[in-house]
Amino acid sequence: MADWMGWFFAFDDILDNTDEGRDQEFAAFVADTINSVHNSAPPPRHDPDVEPYRVAMKDLWTRTTTDMPRSWCRRLTTCCRCCCGPRMTTAARP
Repeated sequence: MADWMGWFFAFDDILDNTDEGRDQEFAAFVADTINSVHNSAPPPRHDPDVEPYRVAMKDLWTRTTTDMPRSWCRRLTTCCRCCCGPRMTTAARP
């Protein structure tokens, strides 16, 4: 649990009170990049500033979902997406 909380705090910081974090396109790109892990898809494009977060999420995802039922993994996917989605709303604010 501590690893997940550490990841979420770091993730929040890349979009929190920064010029990039107020850019809705960048926020959507970050969310898509992170969500690509849950979908077993390649990231939309490579970004050296975002890549460490994707790699860390992939590690967390693998460690957390190994040997877990698919229904549990789907529920975790939904929770992770709910974390990323509000960042796009925040980015849309002036």
